[in-house]
Amino acid sequence: TGKRGHNVPGGGAGRRASRESAASIRARRSSSPSPLGRTDTKTTQAAAPSLLREALVAYGCVGLWIFFSGAVITYNKFLLSVAGFPYPITLTLWHMLFCSTIAFALVRSGWVKSIDMEFDTYVSAIVPIGACYAVSLWVGNAAYLHLSVSFIQMLKALMPVAVFLVGSLMGVEKFELGLRA
Repeated sequence: TGKRGHNVPGGGAGRRASRESAASIRARRSSSPSPLGRTDTKTTQAAAPSLLREALVAYGCVGLWIFFSGAVITYNKFLLSVAGFPYPITLTLWHMLFCSTIAFALVRSGWVKSIDMEFDTYVSAIVPIGACYAVSLWVGNAAYLHLSVSFIQMLKALMPVAVFLVGSLMGVEKFELGLRA
């Protein structure tokens, strides 16, 4: 229908379902009440280290993501500007080849579960996203030839605004001028 959360891809229905399943997972992990209505403290105490471990793993992954993202940005700038490699499309192809190889290895080794997907779904849902991501990488890498890293990072900070504007143009988001308290 074009409104948020009404069977529009990315409109929230999938997020709502994943929140519900996450809530059910948390409910299963939490301790069950005793017949007297009290919570089993041994189970609660045993769940605390597990929750702490999950939080540390999540924050560790975010930290590594930020570090490696900065490292890739700096290295791309070095390759394209200082090292004399002015071929952003080639660099993008190497990025995509590396990511594909790692993803393939993770699925084949069993670290990541494979999914069954019909070819039509793959072509209509995955290929457009992959093509847009490849073009985004290409144009982003080409920008390093002409702009500084700090300016590019400031432009990247405007990405949520651009996503909202495109979503508004496509009818997925609703643009309102009024302020909400």
